[in-house]
Amino acid sequence: MRRLVASEEEIQAAEEAMALEPVLVGDQVEHFTEQEKDRYRRAAQAARAEARRESLREMMADKVRETKAWYREEREREISQAAEV
Repeated sequence: MRRLVASEEEIQAAEEAMALEPVLVGDQVEHFTEQEKDRYRRAAQAARAEARRESLREMMADKVRETKAWYREEREREISQAAEV
């Protein structure tokens, strides 16, 4: 559970570092029609969601690598112990 909390914090920190906020603000958006504003909002949300998914994929890939390494080490240890018997 601790890793999930850290992951959420890492994701949030990464989003802040990358400034994943809509680029157009204030005067620029003021001239949009409601349909354009809605489309722009949805595009910004989709971009944030994709960035979160990619970040999660990278973190999970790291976790899978760690787990596989642990499993290989543990397996080798068990084989060595069995061979000694």
